[in-house]
Amino acid sequence: MALVFLTIKNSKLKMKKIEITNEKLTLVVGRFSSLAVKSLKFFHSSAYPLTRLPAFFLLTVLFLISTSNFSLLTAFNLAPYYDFQFTEGVSIPSKGGDPTFTINLLNDIGLIVKSHEKHSTIGFFELKYLGPGLKTQEGERFTDRYLDYLYLLRHNWKIKEKLTLRAQFDYMKENRRTGANEAWGYGLYDYNRIGGLVGVEKEFEKFKLGGSIDYHYLEFPNYTDLLKEFQAGTGEAESEAGKQNHNIIQVRGDLVYGLNKFNVGFALQSYTKQKVITDTVQSDGSYYSDTLQKDIIISLTAERTQKVSNRIVFVPSISFKMRDSNQNYQHFESAGSTSPVSYQSNYYDYSEVIFSLPVNFSLSKKWDFVFSPEFDYKFYSDRQPRDASNQFIEGEKQNIMLTLLTLGFTKKATEVSSLSIFYTYQVQSSNMKFEKYLPYNYDGHFIGLKYAITY
Repeated sequence: MALVFLTIKNSKLKMKKIEITNEKLTLVVGRFSSLAVKSLKFFHSSAYPLTRLPAFFLLTVLFLISTSNFSLLTAFNLAPYYDFQFTEGVSIPSKGGDPTFTINLLNDIGLIVKSHEKHSTIGFFELKYLGPGLKTQEGERFTDRYLDYLYLLRHNWKIKEKLTLRAQFDYMKENRRTGANEAWGYGLYDYNRIGGLVGVEKEFEKFKLGGSIDYHYLEFPNYTDLLKEFQAGTGEAESEAGKQNHNIIQVRGDLVYGLNKFNVGFALQSYTKQKVITDTVQSDGSYYSDTLQKDIIISLTAERTQKVSNRIVFVPSISFKMRDSNQNYQHFESAGSTSPVSYQSNYYDYSEVIFSLPVNFSLSKKWDFVFSPEFDYKFYSDRQPRDASNQFIEGEKQNIMLTLLTLGFTKKATEVSSLSIFYTYQVQSSNMKFEKYLPYNYDGHFIGLKYAITY
């Protein structure tokens, strides 16, 4: 048996093959087992609530470790996995921020181990950084920065020729910065996520069907209800901490039929401390009831990969998402106010439809041209929009329309690398006119270069 190592020296890719004896293999197994035990001890001693994970996820992790250790005692195949994407460009919004240079980075490194014809395991680490610039999600500022760390371990078990069982354990940490002078690790919406999934996939004669159930717990270590803390005094800071912490249980189903892909998802998001706001004062003097917040999210997606000709590929897709929350909203004129001026029920309920129509034109063996329009429509079921003076507009429901138009050229530099130059025009409109903190009506431009390596 042999291990293959890839190294880069003097801008050249070199390969080194090392034979592994039984004695060396035993040492590798011992170190792997020791690392697994230390990892579990670390999570157990940390603040991340492993005890919140359902028992079958913990058993899945132990199964993955034991299976991998057993498999190492026999012959196995190794394959390195690497994905690197570096984007640099300039973002020019009409409002909400100044023109700025930005950098986005995605770096995945992992190892695929095929220990048996029926068993394969992949483990990888992902580092992702998103710099300031145009954003597409409501509530994000153009100055926001994100830094993500993701650790993932996944095992695939081919039970039968066309039946595969998969299990996954993952941990993610995200840090956010709004201002350039903020320090990493102190963001209000920094969070840690831990959990996993189990899923199954079955191939039939004309289609492929799959399903999965996953559980994750999200902890926001720095989050506090700033408004209530300010109104009640600093002595309430501890009681207001942790109100964004929540559990997510999600069930998904996938269908692949010919050139078509369909996906349906159902998610239940349960908060551990965040209580539902009411329109009347409670016995403790607040507007919070004893009911905890719960959100239900339903999603549907359909996609088709259509080869128009030998040089043109069209991949249209449509996705629908509906969010239903029992949380409401009390509107205060200022942070120092103790009496709300408006109560909005079902404030966070909405429906969203996204149309994506990317077309890829193959110009030559090395050059591609891509044109990708995307249209995002978001409609709130009960939320009223606000005018420029921050007053709710009676008789209207808030809506947001976002359009993205992207075109670019991609050159395949080598078999594993590519270089792209692209331009994106982004325009958003809404009947929400209060834009003191977040832009809702704007247009913007982004011009960038992207270099990618995938192995």
